[in-house]
Amino acid sequence: MRPLADPDFNPALPLQTLLGARQALRVGKTKVLDLVGSGQLDVVDIDGSTRITTESINRLINERRRARKAGAQVSETAA
Repeated sequence: MRPLADPDFNPALPLQTLLGARQALRVGKTKVLDLVGSGQLDVVDIDGSTRITTESINRLINERRRARKAGAQVSETAA
């Protein structure tokens, strides 16, 4: 049985592993790497270990929520 919490993502920490970012966003490795490559997720390199900032994960989620709400409002006014 799958655990209720994702042990690799801890929102209280400022940096996340790639796995933690994947779990927080519920996407695959390739998508996270695409988001990093496009600059939508911020990366910190610590002695060869890549970490993704929790702040950028939260920012991406909030931007997507706002865009979805704005799209819903536009379609409601068009109807």
